[in-house]
Amino acid sequence: MSTPAGPAWSAGRPTSPILIVEDDTDIRTMMAVLLETQGYAAVVASDGIEALSMARNLKPCLILLDLMMPVMDGPTFRHAQWQDPTISEIPVIILSAHPQASGIARELQAVSYLEKPVSFDALLQTVHNVCETLTKGRASDARDPQRLTSLVARQYQSS
Repeated sequence: MSTPAGPAWSAGRPTSPILIVEDDTDIRTMMAVLLETQGYAAVVASDGIEALSMARNLKPCLILLDLMMPVMDGPTFRHAQWQDPTISEIPVIILSAHPQASGIARELQAVSYLEKPVSFDALLQTVHNVCETLTKGRASDARDPQRLTSLVARQYQSS
């Protein structure tokens, strides 16, 4: 089986970073440190504009996206991401305390959604499941948000 075009993968771990887009400095830092302690590379952005620039330059394997941020919010970022063919296929996990975040995550074709405050275990499990699915799946799975979401859900249920 092949892995997605773009980010490189090695031993089930992405060799390109996970981009964390979060306006709260403490949350952003804690998520980055947590992912790094588990062997993932992490980079951070405090808003959607900064995230677009970083995504274009770094081609992350996955984006963890807050919905409510100043300057450029999560939905606006996601729409801009879709307009750029160089980053449009990067999967996104939504992180939010917004009361309708699960519905918004579906509309934004996120591969998963985590409610804030995010449990460290849930964050690590979800990131692991997405990375595992991308590593074992086909490139076409990464380009099909519904397929990837389904594969991640099945992987999560079996672990």
